[in-house]
Amino acid sequence: MENTKVITGTDVVIAAKKYVGLPYVFGAEAVPGKPVTALDCSELVELVCRELGVVPKMPDGSANQFLHCQKYGTHTLTMEEAEKIPGALLFRRDGKSLRIVHVAISTGQGNTVEARGKDYGVNVFKMRSSFTNCALIPGVQYNQANRGVDKVEQNATN
Repeated sequence: MENTKVITGTDVVIAAKKYVGLPYVFGAEAVPGKPVTALDCSELVELVCRELGVVPKMPDGSANQFLHCQKYGTHTLTMEEAEKIPGALLFRRDGKSLRIVHVAISTGQGNTVEARGKDYGVNVFKMRSSFTNCALIPGVQYNQANRGVDKVEQNATN
């Protein structure tokens, strides 16, 4: 099933910024139909994708989200590209286990929207150098001018 409307990377950033100011709670779950009171990093991404109607459905958990992007082949861009693409996902691996442990959304302007931790909550932050992997969200359309390639449209199907 494909998206019935065009969802852009900019749409992802705008939707994520609606949650700026919420507290961070590890494992927080946003329940459809109930007010969102707290988020963790991956729940922010999952919630935004669900609200926008992104197909294929984005799973919860930053590691699962990276695997989802790998499954659809949207993880092949460089970090330099991702920093310039609104709505690209930025992932961080744990230094010891090498597991994906965090995800943030690039604004395309050197900043991120993310649920960073209990001391920070959901906010817009200057991009850090600790991100190790990046990907585009399957089902989201990205502006080819931002990527510098012929076609970056990501209308993946289930």
